[in-house]
Amino acid sequence: MKLGINLAGPDFGTGKLPGRLGTDYTYPTTQEIDYYAGKGMSVLRLPFIWERAQLSENGPLNASELAQMDTVVGYAASRGMQVILEPHNFGSGFGHLIGSAETPDSAFADFWGRLASHFAGRDNVIFGLMNEPHAQTAQQWLGSANAAIAAIRSAGARQEILVPGSYWSGAHSWVSSDNDTVIGRGVVDPLNNFAFEVHQYLDSDSSGTHATVVSASIGVERLTAITQWAEATNNRLFLGEFGVAQDATSLAALANMVAYMRAHPVWEGATYWAAGPWWGDYMFTIEPTGLGSNQVVDRPQMDVLENFLITLPSQSGPAPSIQSPVGTRGPDVITRPVGTLGPDLITLPLGSVTFLGGAGNDTVYGSLDAELIYGNQGDDLLVAGRTAGPYGHDSVFGGQGQDVIDYSASSDDSFIYGNLGDDTLSGGSGDDVLYGGQGQDLIRVGMGRNLAYGNLGDDTLVGGSGNSTLYGGQGQDLISLEAGDNLVFGNLGNDTLVGGPGYDTLFGGQGDDVLTGGSGDNTLSGDLGADRYVFGQPSRTSKILGFNPAEGDRIDLRGQSYTVVAAADGDALLALSGGGSVRLTGIRPAQVDASFFS
Repeated sequence: MKLGINLAGPDFGTGKLPGRLGTDYTYPTTQEIDYYAGKGMSVLRLPFIWERAQLSENGPLNASELAQMDTVVGYAASRGMQVILEPHNFGSGFGHLIGSAETPDSAFADFWGRLASHFAGRDNVIFGLMNEPHAQTAQQWLGSANAAIAAIRSAGARQEILVPGSYWSGAHSWVSSDNDTVIGRGVVDPLNNFAFEVHQYLDSDSSGTHATVVSASIGVERLTAITQWAEATNNRLFLGEFGVAQDATSLAALANMVAYMRAHPVWEGATYWAAGPWWGDYMFTIEPTGLGSNQVVDRPQMDVLENFLITLPSQSGPAPSIQSPVGTRGPDVITRPVGTLGPDLITLPLGSVTFLGGAGNDTVYGSLDAELIYGNQGDDLLVAGRTAGPYGHDSVFGGQGQDVIDYSASSDDSFIYGNLGDDTLSGGSGDDVLYGGQGQDLIRVGMGRNLAYGNLGDDTLVGGSGNSTLYGGQGQDLISLEAGDNLVFGNLGNDTLVGGPGYDTLFGGQGDDVLTGGSGDNTLSGDLGADRYVFGQPSRTSKILGFNPAEGDRIDLRGQSYTVVAAADGDALLALSGGGSVRLTGIRPAQVDASFFS
């Protein structure tokens, strides 16, 4: 998957059109292109304004603006980079919606025919039809897009075309809107050389206007539906914009999303938003500080992306055991160990580091400082450290393969993501977030206030001694609790939920679930489906919410007898022969029937 950057600047100053170059807007310099090419990026997206490139509808192209584009395209070609030329007009032009009487599809097609004719001979150019059209319906935008595609091909240009959907072209809403059925089925390209461009931000409303991401897993969650759609329909995708701030959760979400795209070949590329010298303190900027000096400092987001740009060395014969360079107690620049194709044994140094595993079955031990660890390919063993201790706020990604991520010795907070494969994840005594991903995973939480997601597959989640929240996700999951006061959601599938000795709350969700009260004072709700409530010995006081025998709900007392009495509020209370009791919320004693029991 090709990975690149949005070099913004030509799209600035929209309040002053056409504006003055260098005052109202700017173009990338060769120095900037050198920096990103040097990092291994292979594509840059160049957003510009239609009204600058063509001063009037159906008029000639602006020669001075074309000269700027030519310079960028030519220099990028010399550095082995492709350039996406894309008008940053949000589905409008000259003050009106494309497809309106004032700016008809024919004017949009005229512009693209002229631009395509100019760049038809530049093999490193990709044509991005439009940035984030949103006010047109999908059907209206499809007519505009097809008019532009026809004009591009009529001009003799054979390069790839990126086609956005309407409604801001959000990846998260591609399937839930009609972009999938209208745009996804209706594009007409005689060369069939196109991909669908979507954008995805990770804040609460997917707008990219807030610094806080929803969670470290939200990128994967928002890309899943469109990825599955593209795989089922044999389409290609390009993520034209995505960006995050610099906090640990945001960086973990960024790594998570890029790793997910790399694992799904329908994603042919992605360009990060954004870079350019005029961004200042913009929360998502990836522009390095000190560019042009001897003190160039990468942004934290680049530290994440750079791991996906590394080309692993080829190697034959036995893989060596690697001891990484020794850093200082600070955030050292030198510590970026990389695995090989073989089964590496790696102990990370002091100092915050980023580690990218190789293709083999690696064993990696962390240090006392915060780390970002990617197992990458192979069946990896990723361990917090060689001894117990206050290890750093690590973000750990298993990657492909059947990985074991063991952070049971850690007393600090960690984010642990199994990703692909049948993984085993173990948290420590900190407040951890554990995310199984795809596969049939085993997740053990530790002593802290933890958050665990099984996600896809038939997963097993085991609660620890802390007060945790556990989600089964999709699949037929088994969730059991050992101690603490926990909140459990089975979610989709026929799940088995087993309470512990504390004050636990168990929600089955959809499916025919089995909920076992355990020895604590627990609250059980099967929700949808024909659920079975199991109470053995010993048990204390349990409560069933929403018991519905008409849906097939049943109570299994494991051979105990019962006596029906009334609780203080009038609910039926089953006094069990083995000790303990079960309250049926909303059901009166006279309503209790032998058919309730299995």
